[in-house]
Amino acid sequence: MTNGESIIDQKKKVEERILKNRVEYEKAKKAIRLACKDPNGQIIIRHLAKICGFFKPNRVMNLQTGDINPWASIHNEGRREVYVDIRRMMTDEDRRQIESRGE
Repeated sequence: MTNGESIIDQKKKVEERILKNRVEYEKAKKAIRLACKDPNGQIIIRHLAKICGFFKPNRVMNLQTGDINPWASIHNEGRREVYVDIRRMMTDEDRRQIESRGE
């Protein structure tokens, strides 16, 4: 227990945080799905996919040695995960429409 909080109080705070995160996620999901229906929203989401590197390989190779650069690859995968998180909120139809045009 920290600062006199009981385990029950701590558990209640964790449950409240989980609920708050779930509500926030559902709001974001609804907003993403609405954006996918709007032509301007599609442009923004497609741009996010592009700048997050979704359409490119995440591995970075040294062209002189052929070695994979693990730090740059990890960086690219983290960047890519931003769009992947947004993508999870889309419907299959929205994904096809947004991603069919590619880069």
